[in-house]
Amino acid sequence: MPSDDAPGEVVDRFVEVTDTLPAPESAEEIGVIVRAFPQHGDTFHGLAWTLLHCLEASPLWPTVAERYRQQAYTPEDEWMDTLLRRLANASQA
Repeated sequence: MPSDDAPGEVVDRFVEVTDTLPAPESAEEIGVIVRAFPQHGDTFHGLAWTLLHCLEASPLWPTVAERYRQQAYTPEDEWMDTLLRRLANASQA
């Protein structure tokens, strides 16, 4: 996903795609969405939150997230940190 400073037509295309994304049904689909997050905490005009909610809608996300939790990820992976924190908070509720 491009950064927050992408041109309007790029943003519009990503809106079209993300608005129709179903919840991922496989670990591979989850991986594609995880890799689509913008870098360095960019939100890409809020569309990163759409991806986050899409992942959280998948019944597989808690299981597949364990794989990501066990992998080393850097502090620059702010979205992965957010995803894993939200999952941890949800399991404590």
